[in-house]
Order: sequence, then C-alpha cells, then structure tokens
Amino acid sequence: MLLSSASQDEAAQAILGLGQTLLASNKLSETISLLTDFITTTLQSGYVADAHLYLADALMAAGDPVAAMTHYEAVVQAYPGLALYAREWQGNAAFAAQEYESALEIYQACLGEAGTASQQVFMWEKIALTYAALNDYDNAMAAYDAILDIARIAYYRARIMYQAAETALAFGENTEAYS
Repeated sequence: MLLSSASQDEAAQAILGLGQTLLASNKLSETISLLTDFITTTLQSGYVADAHLYLADALMAAGDPVAAMTHYEAVVQAYPGLALYAREWQGNAAFAAQEYESALEIYQACLGEAGTASQQVFMWEKIALTYAALNDYDNAMAAYDAILDIARIAYYRARIMYQAAETALAFGENTEAYS
C-alpha cells in the first residue's frame, strides 16, 4: 500500500529526526547509514537537503571530510540563503582533508560574500590559518593585518595579535613575534 503524501512527509520527518538523534548521540556509522539510505531513496522529499547537512556533519565527525564536501554542496544548492555557511563548512572539510589550496579558494570566495564585519574577520582568520598551513608566512601575516584593519573590539584585537605572534614564532620569526 502506498503512503499518502502526508504520511510520507511524516515518515521523512521521523527518519530525519532519528538521524539527528543518532548524530547527537555520536552514533556516526548508524547516522551515516540511515541518512545515506534516506537520501538515495527519498529523492522528492523536502527534507533531503537537511539530510545532506546532517550526513556531512556525521562524515566530518567520522573523519571523512572529502565525502562531507559533496553533501555540503547539496546544502548550498538547496538553500541559497545558507550558501555562505555551507561553503565555509566545505572549506573546513577541505582544510581537514589537508586540501589547503581548495580550502583557501573556498574561504576567499566566502570572504567576497561576507556581508558583515564579523563575517569578514571570521573568514580572514580561516584564510590566515590556511596560508600558515601552506607555509606562506607573508600572506598569513597579511591576513592577520586585514583582520586588525577591520576589528575594533580590544579583546578580539589582542587575540588576533597573539595568534599572529604565535604564527610568527612557528615560522621562526622571533623578532617579529616579540615586537
């Protein structure tokens, strides 16, 4: 017997809710299995994009950032209003996969879409860390300078100066770190 559309919707909500619960319980393999099955068998549900988001989060937690990137892209396509955040999560996945060039490209695109100063400095922080991971000291420090050009809160500025000094030390630039 076929389920009515209302019953199908309730079933989709229940499966998605179970996926959220499994994820929150850190039952990653169960989450991944459930949501993968849901996505591949429930193509027309309005909940598929949400399932992609939770599946991506589960994959990240399970140590598979490359697979997570694809699911974050599905979120971007389904929810343009979340594009900035979903792209950032893609960048985080690329960074976790040590695909630093890809992460940098994604973070720079996010920076171009950032509408507020807080979004801009947040992306600049990720860009600075990515340049450091790429062993590009000059661009990492330039990113920290860009943050300081925007930031006005004393505590935050102090934290960024500390991070910049830690980066300088990591690159053996002791004089710059302590100046």
